[in-house]
Amino acid sequence: MSVKVPPKGTRGVPFPRLPGWAATRLSRSMTRQFRKRGGGQTSGGLHAFLLETLGARSGEPRHAMLGYIEEGPESWLVIASLGGAARHPAWLHNLARNPEATIEFGDGRRVSVRAE
Repeated sequence: MSVKVPPKGTRGVPFPRLPGWAATRLSRSMTRQFRKRGGGQTSGGLHAFLLETLGARSGEPRHAMLGYIEEGPESWLVIASLGGAARHPAWLHNLARNPEATIEFGDGRRVSVRAE
């Protein structure tokens, strides 16, 4: 089974598109804070990990801090939401292009995964 991106929604809250330099700076800052604090939680209280993917167009490494629910041994459930916006998060498009990724937990443990 591969990752399929559903059609874009028609409703949802407006979610601003950041200029490339701002998005890069924000992503690096979140990654640094995650590693410095030894992990973290989302604003909803879920445990968080860092997802490392390859950019769908650029092929460059990309990081996203995501909340997850442990579904079983070596299985984690992540919901692809962009705060209720009509568009999908960029990391979903990255996984649709290349489902091989790495997740990093707060304790420094890194696990190679395949998105389904």
